[in-house]
Amino acid sequence: MDLYGVKQYLDRAKKLIGESDENCVRYACLELRFCFEIIAYRQLQQYGEKIPGSIVGKWKPDQIIKLLASFDPTSDQGGTLSISSEISPDIVPKEWTTVGESKAIPWKNFRKYYQTLGSYLHAPMNRKQAKPVNRSSLYAMISDIENIMSATVILALHLTIDATCDCGQMIFIGQKEFEDGELARCANKKCGRYWNKVTLPDGEQVLQSAKTIIFKCSCDSFMHVPVEDIWKRFSCMNCRSTYRINLGYTTVTQI
Repeated sequence: MDLYGVKQYLDRAKKLIGESDENCVRYACLELRFCFEIIAYRQLQQYGEKIPGSIVGKWKPDQIIKLLASFDPTSDQGGTLSISSEISPDIVPKEWTTVGESKAIPWKNFRKYYQTLGSYLHAPMNRKQAKPVNRSSLYAMISDIENIMSATVILALHLTIDATCDCGQMIFIGQKEFEDGELARCANKKCGRYWNKVTLPDGEQVLQSAKTIIFKCSCDSFMHVPVEDIWKRFSCMNCRSTYRINLGYTTVTQI
């Protein structure tokens, strides 16, 4: 069973690592990097529409795994899913039946693997700077990927705080990642409104619309720019056009 869909990439990597040609080994690094990217994207899919606002616009696999670990403390841990017949709500059943087992790579290891592979894929300025590929480290990565492939279920817990944006889009953040002063962002590319993570006096954690300056892009999407970032360059989430404030005419000028 290959719930993550990485077998074809892993098989090619294992074949290439066995070659004596150093160039083949570097191609193996690319195939392994594909494996880690697919694992991250597949894990993210498990949350459906409940993607934390802090992930919006950040699609680097190592960042996704880190943020998911905050959004869902179990996302980078393996576990077993078991069920049992309930005798009474007040009594814990003694007999359980395992229905699936999840596998994961801890975020620190995932990040280390992903960055190591990336370092092998950069062209050196000269041959003396070429970094030799450590094949033993690649085999360690293969072992962890094969462990992931043995999973019979992909688990995701939704421990979230949510709000409804003015555009109708639901915004979610994880309870563990909640910190005052941080900003979450609406995932609707036509909107992109920012939201503050706030703890009320009674301890309740909520999302409140942040103070922003709103501009309209040439593609008719809206750009919400936090007041403190108004002098920085900012981009449209929908078409990726980049803007800055024109001091001479106090208008927005497309770059």
